[in-house]
Amino acid sequence: MELPDNAEIPGASNISCTPVASMGLKEAITHAEVMAVGDTQCARDHGQLAIWLRELEACRADAALGYDPMTTKEAVEGREVNATGAANAVLAMVAARKLIDSVAYVAKEGDKDNVLAAIDAAI
Repeated sequence: MELPDNAEIPGASNISCTPVASMGLKEAITHAEVMAVGDTQCARDHGQLAIWLRELEACRADAALGYDPMTTKEAVEGREVNATGAANAVLAMVAARKLIDSVAYVAKEGDKDNVLAAIDAAI
């Protein structure tokens, strides 16, 4: 579904903001959010306009993509992924710490203390 730049926003006809009519979508959203500050009717109208414009932006993104990415199986159920390089590095450091902490590695008392402190800080 393709939405034109001048697509009607449901319910927006009761809000009249002349500058928004000449703006692009992102600029109109920014304008509406800035003007929504305060406790006046104008501010409340701009707040509602910002919400509608964000909805329009989301509809356009879905239309351009061809589907809503938040309804895919992966988005709903998650998916299994391989371990990252960072996760593998942590596993390697944990294994190194166990080896360094073992009695077999220590040549003399205190050899391991600085190394273990550095590994603990990194983990």
